[in-house]
Parts: sequence; C-alpha cells; structure tokens
Amino acid sequence: MTKLAFQYAKANNVKYPAKWDENESAGRQCYRTFRLTYRNRISLKKPRGRMACLSKPNVKMFFKELAETYSRQPLQPQNVWNLDETGCSTVHKPVRVIGDIKAKHIGAATSGERGINVSMIAWVSAAGMFVPPTIIFPRVHYKEHTRNIGMASSTGWSNAELFVKYLEHFIYIVKPSPGYEVLLVMDNHVSHLSLEATNLAKENGIIILTFPPHTSHKLQPLDRTVFDPFKSYCNKACKD
Repeated sequence: MTKLAFQYAKANNVKYPAKWDENESAGRQCYRTFRLTYRNRISLKKPRGRMACLSKPNVKMFFKELAETYSRQPLQPQNVWNLDETGCSTVHKPVRVIGDIKAKHIGAATSGERGINVSMIAWVSAAGMFVPPTIIFPRVHYKEHTRNIGMASSTGWSNAELFVKYLEHFIYIVKPSPGYEVLLVMDNHVSHLSLEATNLAKENGIIILTFPPHTSHKLQPLDRTVFDPFKSYCNKACKD
C-alpha cells in the first residue's frame, strides 16, 4: 500500500517528504493516517492459509465479479486470458523407478549440483491461443537473442518492474485497445500491483480481474492443467 501511495503521489506531482524517494515508498505516518481515516472501511487482518481462503463465499464472490465483468463487456473466448508464473530448477528431480524389492539402492544418473530457479511467465486464452512465454533468469542483466523473450532479476522471480515489461510484451502480441478490450485473469501477487501497470492496462483496454489469495492451485487454469505436464516434460528432457 505504501509503495502504491508513493507511486501515485509521484505521478500526480503531489508534494511528499524527500525520504519517500530513498525508500520508493510512503512513510509510516502516511500509513497510519490512511488507516485512521478509513478505519470504518478497512482493518488489518492476519493472512489466512490455503484452505481458509478457498472458502465458498470467496470463490462465489470471484465468479460474481466475473459474471458482472461479462455483463458490462461481452467478451469472446479469444479475448479472455489467464496469466501465471511458475518456477523451474536448472537441476532435474529424479523420477521413481521400479526395482527389486530387496534392493536398497537403485542407480540413476543425477546431478550433484544445487539448482537455481528460472521462472516462466505464461499466457493462454479461453480459445486455446497463447502468447510466447517470458523467461526470467536469475541475473542482473539479460542479453537478448533472436526470437527469445527473456528478462533478468536477482531472484529469478518476477517483480513489479518486470511485470510492466511483459505486460507490454502481451500488448505487442495481442494488440488490445479501448475499442478491442480483453480480460486478463491472474493472481493478486504484490508484483502485479503498481500504478504504472494499472495505467498501462487501462490505456490499452485490458480489464484485470484477480483470483482470491491462495486459490491459484484450484482456480488458475494454467496452474491446474499446463504447469504440471510442462514440468514433467522439462524434467524428462533434462534426464535424457
């Protein structure tokens, strides 16, 4: 919230303390004032686990918002997209093999290295179309190669800055506009929350709808149907 407050103040030329620039975030006093001002509408709650978040009211609310989105803007399957991120290790995980029940050890070629994480950002539409995935490498810089869409982050995972970049990649491929709107359904990870990304989506006719927290494993189409087979084939390719 404090990061969004800083981004909003900076974008609208609102005067703010110089220290906000150092942290790229609003200060604690701003946070406390905001909570006090809206104390009748918001409260600080402890995050809940997967099972608690995957409740009937939460899921029902999501589909209600989805239905309302469709009622305001009728969309064809090719205009409804799911975005999700998954991570892969550079060292494959050995699969189980059948062997003699008396044998204590079964030989298999494995790597002694500790793998590093490489992330993939995938996009798929309700019509089965896809956007070339974005690969995020654990690097400070990434040297682009022909027809490869790669990015770099210190962790190998996405962040708010990279989200804007691969949102631009999506816009370049799909070409949405205020006259040709698309619905983008994704999780509400903190890396997706920035004023720049919100404005970019609005300017290009992208309607964003987020899943309830901690429900991706049950509601995200990519998480449910694509990522497990992808990782299995990736693991097999590393093994072979």
